[in-house]
Amino acid sequence: MRCVSCKKMVPSASTRCPYCGGEVTDKNDIEETPITSTESVQQSTSSSSNKIDFVELLTDPDKKKLVLIGGGILVFFIFMIIIVASLSGSKPKMVTNYKAYSKLFDKVEDFLSESFFDNSYVGSGTYDFYIKYNKDINEFSGKYNYDLKNKIINITASAKNPDENKGVIIVDFKKFDSELNFNKGELYYSSEQITDKPILFKFDDKDGYLSNTRYDMNDLVVSFFDSLEEALKKMNYGTTTETVQFLGESAKFDKLYFKLNNEGRKTFYTTFYNSLADDSSFTSEMGKIQGKKSSEIEEIYRNYATSAEYAYSGSGDANTVVSLYTKNNQFKRFEINNQDDSNLKKIYRIDVDDSRYHFYYMENGKTIYEGSLLILTNEINGVVNRKYEITLDSSKFNIDINLNVKLDSKPKVELKDNLEGTKFIDLTDEEKGEIKTKLGEFIKNTKFFDKLDDIFIDKCSLASDCKCNDKEPTCSCLYNKEVIQCPNPDLNKPKEDTVDENEINKTTTTTTTTESTTTSTVTTTTTATN
Repeated sequence: MRCVSCKKMVPSASTRCPYCGGEVTDKNDIEETPITSTESVQQSTSSSSNKIDFVELLTDPDKKKLVLIGGGILVFFIFMIIIVASLSGSKPKMVTNYKAYSKLFDKVEDFLSESFFDNSYVGSGTYDFYIKYNKDINEFSGKYNYDLKNKIINITASAKNPDENKGVIIVDFKKFDSELNFNKGELYYSSEQITDKPILFKFDDKDGYLSNTRYDMNDLVVSFFDSLEEALKKMNYGTTTETVQFLGESAKFDKLYFKLNNEGRKTFYTTFYNSLADDSSFTSEMGKIQGKKSSEIEEIYRNYATSAEYAYSGSGDANTVVSLYTKNNQFKRFEINNQDDSNLKKIYRIDVDDSRYHFYYMENGKTIYEGSLLILTNEINGVVNRKYEITLDSSKFNIDINLNVKLDSKPKVELKDNLEGTKFIDLTDEEKGEIKTKLGEFIKNTKFFDKLDDIFIDKCSLASDCKCNDKEPTCSCLYNKEVIQCPNPDLNKPKEDTVDENEINKTTTTTTTTESTTTSTVTTTTTATN
């Protein structure tokens, strides 16, 4: 459950928050119940087994592999699956206004907080990973551990012969071991069979999310969903009954939807950004990330709201419809139907049956990507085991993934100090060619390696003709005939000693209200904060 005052997660049996003393409210106990959901599809003897931990699903921080399988489309569907998965296990009634959506996202907020932040941000365990890309099969096993607070992820991987569990005599199989170490925005890849020294992949981290450890991600998550709820309140909702094709059959559903035309988008985005600007917790945490004062973060998001108001004030044909479908008080479909000014119609959809989540991406009625997800969880002798089965298909590829994860009951995180390596962007074409050749001895499909230049190249260092505004955090620069956004060098200098004005106010208030505080102490405190 979550404290309604300080927003921290508290034990389910609590009536008072142990952090602030405020009353505790379980969102599921609110009289107006949220949108319907599917039954739990997981097999478990654990009371919390219907909580899916996507850290294990995404244990490989090497996001380059997403280029192979649809990039942003996959990331988008993962977020949509989190929405659906977080609703499993209940049968609430349908409501016909924003509360259906806000309560849905309340579930997502709680799911993220409980999965990633409640256990001190840490986790560890072992895994077995199987991937079939078209006809090529690769299998790995290894260990993982992570500390999200301190931005640390460590993964070991050893190649497995696909035939070793089939009783086949293994004649020619080469050993292949590798290790990934992610530390504050830097990814080190090492393998004795591939390279003499680790290769450093440096992520583009303009805003500091990956490298800064001073902020509380949970506070940002809470602020994001609170602001999302404020924006949802401003939308106009409709209900209807609709017969659609559902998993190959005709089915009749109840449908709740809202539209985002230009006027709707203007209202949504201006409300969302202004709500974030009004949230002192959000501006404080973002200030820690970017090394700015809360007032500077507030101004940035006010500007975002003004820009959105200007961008959507004109006429246009763009329109987005967000819909929830239910049948017999069961959640069955979540869909985003988008048509832009070029009349390109895009549909992002998740269908839910008794055992799997099915997701689709379509353009002008043609299916571009489709896939499915099955999640099974069980607990044996105190050890939690999770199994993920994922498929993703298109006209160009077919991917099957099986991921089996064992979670340590007492997570142990390994701190890798003094990591050193050769920057990938500093490698010569000849060196990259040698690495790719060696990699090809162990992995049949190495096409992803050719995409790494586009992912990890420092575009801003090569950009030219930058146009900057004194008050804007980014500059518009030209790279390869494309306008990109780069950090404003005058506004993005590190400010490690920056003191947030909210903290100053807290200090001043505490000082002036303490009876035993002397005049000299007040003077000292004021001087220090200035």
